Amino acid sequence: MSQVLEQSAEAADKGTSPPASDFEWMTGFECSTFPQVGMDELVLTQHDRFWGSDLLRARDAGCRVLRYGIRWHVVSPRPHEFDWSSVDGPMELMRHLGMEPIVDLFHFGVPEWLGTGVLTSIFPDFQAELCREFARRYPWVRWYTPTNEPYIMAQFGGETGAWYPYEQGPQTFVRAMRNVARGVCEGWAEIVRERPDARMMISDTCEYWHPLDDGSRERAELMNDRRFVMHELYGGRVGPDHGLRAFLLDHGMPEADLAWFQENPAPLDIVGLDHYPHSEHQLSTGERGQIIDETRPMDLQHGPGELARQYFERLGRPVLFAETGAPGNDERKLWWLERIVEESRTARENGVPVIGITWWGLIDQVDWGSGLRRFNYEVDPTGLYALRWNGEPRARDSRLERVPTTTLDTWRRYASAPVEETVGRLADPAWPTDPARLW
Repeated sequence: MSQVLEQSAEAADKGTSPPASDFEWMTGFECSTFPQVGMDELVLTQHDRFWGSDLLRARDAGCRVLRYGIRWHVVSPRPHEFDWSSVDGPMELMRHLGMEPIVDLFHFGVPEWLGTGVLTSIFPDFQAELCREFARRYPWVRWYTPTNEPYIMAQFGGETGAWYPYEQGPQTFVRAMRNVARGVCEGWAEIVRERPDARMMISDTCEYWHPLDDGSRERAELMNDRRFVMHELYGGRVGPDHGLRAFLLDHGMPEADLAWFQENPAPLDIVGLDHYPHSEHQLSTGERGQIIDETRPMDLQHGPGELARQYFERLGRPVLFAETGAPGNDERKLWWLERIVEESRTARENGVPVIGITWWGLIDQVDWGSGLRRFNYEVDPTGLYALRWNGEPRARDSRLERVPTTTLDTWRRYASAPVEETVGRLADPAWPTDPARLW
């Protein structure tokens, strides 16, 4: 592989990119917001100010397809009112550059006027309105993510209390799942009314739980089943024989809603896999009977290629790594990049249609290490470009400089090389449509 990268270095330096194929090298910008506590990642990273040069950097990195999120609370500051001034410029520039955006319409964070957010019964109605208004304003956009990580949104907001609206327990988890899944379905229906040939990619957690003893086996089995349930819920696939149907009903999901999802599904084109070094867990039983959740040692993990196979086998759609990366220095990032490329190559050789890798994100993040709960102005080293303060972080005139990393050079070489020489040819895909036609 290193020989391929050396041979393609010259092409990368010239800014050329490979022809369209069944695989894309992608990136994006972390855009989570929690307006209830004043947190906005695009403001923290100053992408809201420097979006133009950031988009040019993404194109120069060889990324023709870009995941791009809007901020709901910014574009809709009041109910039924929309201000697209923060979106018009980036959308116009991406179109001018020939980039294909996969637009995140809801990437965490709801307007303050929407009450308890995903636990508000009218949430799906307002998400549908958001989707409709966006699709009408930008009719040329083909790819959509109506909701980013819908399972995680329901889990963190309704079960673990990690994010707004900070609720805990299975009842609020299931209520959040119902509202979020219905938002996907109603939002998607509005999009396809405006553009019938629109495509949908929804990314969510790509995880696995390994039990280390009998006491943790039941929990591991539940979590390994739960990782698919949100995709299956909005996809109308939670029928009478579904393994988690009883769980949903027992914790407040109405039978009528399960029937509604089967009658009004939102069919996926691509399953997005959000996978990191910490995405495989191992569970064990503590001395007091508690379940201990730890990251599985890397040499014992199944690996991203095997997990991609599991998601493809269960959901029957092409997959792409919609978020991936390894926060740290260049050595760690390069290690992970080479691992995800090799795992994707092996999966494709075995007929699993892995059709993209998204390094998340192009630039470092800020305060992600504290879960966007506190203003520390600390840079988290996640990006292909490092962020460096050129002054005091809290000073108004301070700027976050974008500094190219060594990982960026390697990424560009991968992106400029023929797909057959990086992730290889897709062998005998068990998929009725040529994945190349998706792009």
